[in-house]
Amino acid sequence: INGVRQSVQFFIFSKEYEQIATRINIEVHRGVTILEGMGWYSKEPVKVITVIARKNESIKIKKELKKCLEQI
Repeated sequence: INGVRQSVQFFIFSKEYEQIATRINIEVHRGVTILEGMGWYSKEPVKVITVIARKNESIKIKKELKKCLEQI
């Protein structure tokens, strides 16, 4: 969240939020939160995945996210 702390926060915007959240939960063993949002320009509803993790877990989260998006 800032340079001194040892944690990071991810905001992931995707229509495939269920698959991504499940993969992060199972493979990285991190809890996720799904937020309801709305695109202000489009006025369309959107789901936002939020994850708070240790800095050293961020690479694994990015890898899992990439794997999940490659399968879609």
